[in-house]
Amino acid sequence: MPTILAQANSYNNLGVIYATGGHGVKQDYKEAKEYFELAVTCGDMNAQRNLDIMNNIDHGSKQNATGIKTRYRLSPMRKEKNNPCHLGIVYLNDEVDGPDFMKAKKCFELAAEQGDADAQYYLGIMYVQEMGVAQDYKKAKEYFELAAEQGDVMARNKLGIMYAQEMGVAQDYKKAKEYFELAAEQGDEDAQYNLGIIYVKGLGVEPDFVKAKEYLELAEKHGSTKAQRSLGILYEKGLGVQQDYMKAAEYYELAAEQDNPDAQFALSLLY
Repeated sequence: MPTILAQANSYNNLGVIYATGGHGVKQDYKEAKEYFELAVTCGDMNAQRNLDIMNNIDHGSKQNATGIKTRYRLSPMRKEKNNPCHLGIVYLNDEVDGPDFMKAKKCFELAAEQGDADAQYYLGIMYVQEMGVAQDYKKAKEYFELAAEQGDVMARNKLGIMYAQEMGVAQDYKKAKEYFELAAEQGDEDAQYNLGIIYVKGLGVEPDFVKAKEYLELAEKHGSTKAQRSLGILYEKGLGVQQDYMKAAEYYELAAEQDNPDAQFALSLLY
C-alpha cells in the first residue's frame, strides 16, 4: 500500500496534469481542482499552493488572458491573497476587465524588492513581451537573473533562450546550455526540449542524437508536443535510433492529437 505522502504526491501530480493538459490529457481545471483537494486532505503543501491559486483566480474553461505560463510553478513561497505577487498575477490575468499591466507591474515590483522570485520572473516576462512597458531585454535579463539565483526554474530557461537567440546579449550557446541544464535538472519540460534541440542541431556542441533523444523523452513525459514531434523526426529519419516509421507515426499522432500543426503535416506525409 502506498504511504499517505506518496498518495498525496500522486494526487497533486494528477492535478498538475489536468491543469496544464500534459501527457495527452485534455486540460480540465475542474478535474485538477478535485485532485488538488484530495492531495490537500493528505497534507500536501504543494497542492495547497496550487489550490490557492485556482481558488483565487477564476479559470473557468478559458486560458489566461495574457497567454503567459503563470501557474503551477515551483515557487519559493506560497502565494496568499494579500501577497503582492499574487495580486500582480490577478491583475495580469483578469479575464473579465482585461489585464491591467500597470497595476500588475507595481505589485510585482513591490514583491521583487522583497526578494520574491516569482515576481522577478514576471517582471522579466513583462519587459520581454512589452506588456505595458517598452521592450527591454537588459531589464528582463536582470530580473531573470535575480530569480534564477534563487533557483527559479523558468527564469533559468528564459535566460537560456536569451543567450541562444541573441536577445539583448551576444549569442552564446555554451551559456544557453548551462542555463538549460540547470532548469532541465529541475524537471522543466521546455528546458529539456531546448537541450534536445541543442544536441540535434549541434549548437555549440557536437551533434549527439542519443543525448538529444534522452532530453526529448524527458520533455515528452510532461506532454510536450514539440518533443513528441521531434522524437517522431528522429525515428522517421533514423537519427540516433533505428529507423522506425511506426514509432515515428506514434509520436506524430500524440502531438497531432494536441493540435500541433507541424506534427499533423508530418503525419500526413507518412501515409
